Amino acid sequence: AGPQAVPERGMTDLEIRKAARELISDPARWCREVAARNAHGLHVPPYAGNGACQWCALGAAAHVAPEYGDEGDAVLRLRDAAREIGFDGAISANDIGGHEAVLRMFDLAIAELEPTP
Repeated sequence: AGPQAVPERGMTDLEIRKAARELISDPARWCREVAARNAHGLHVPPYAGNGACQWCALGAAAHVAPEYGDEGDAVLRLRDAAREIGFDGAISANDIGGHEAVLRMFDLAIAELEPTP
């Protein structure tokens, strides 16, 4: 997996959640314990242009919406969703729960904003 393109600016919370989930939906593009890693496995900032090719859950959100940092509603909702599935927050869901827990966390956060048919 190579570095990703520069994300769009001005995304909605739903778009951020979906884009971040898509970014790390492949386990090869997901990591634990750091926000992002490059192709050599070294920690790098999660933002575009830093050579990142793997992200944790919050790193993926920061990558797709860097203007929100770690205080945007999309990111704060991930923390709440992690608690709903039994973790202290998004970091513990990512680092302890693993990839499947991360995807469940994103799915809960996305479902909250998806229109119901």
